[in-house]
Amino acid sequence: RKGHYEYVHPLTAKGSQVHSILGHNVRGGRGKYFHNLHHIQNAILGKSSCEKCKASCSGYGKSISASWEGSSSWEVVAFFEVPKNKAYKNILPQMAQPWNYTTSQYLSSVASYVNTFSGKSWANTSALTDNGKYMMLVTCGDSGDNDSIAKLYMLLKAVG
Repeated sequence: RKGHYEYVHPLTAKGSQVHSILGHNVRGGRGKYFHNLHHIQNAILGKSSCEKCKASCSGYGKSISASWEGSSSWEVVAFFEVPKNKAYKNILPQMAQPWNYTTSQYLSSVASYVNTFSGKSWANTSALTDNGKYMMLVTCGDSGDNDSIAKLYMLLKAVG
């Protein structure tokens, strides 16, 4: 679209234990890019329909198929959404740069943010362990993306 750009960009080196993938302006319509992450979020939180496209969120589970770093099946283990009106500018750099932290520190930060932003957040804390391979997907939150603060952070763990 004119004056509008969309991208999905991996930010982490091959072979890392935690991978970070950023999607910008990919909230889009139903079935587009990372939009279905919001359907998964809503289904886990018990919401029946999507705020953006109004489609039903029933039938969405915690499993995601994605070929990445030798794994093809991933399970959602945590997510949190940072509202646009919160000035937590350090979250995006921290979640997008897992190489600056041990896996334990990174997962501890995720759990802390889940507690901080409890309104649209969830975690399977027993799955947040040092062993395993993780993928952090970052995309636009429901409040829009005008100031790069409204973000949905969804952490996946490889299961196959």
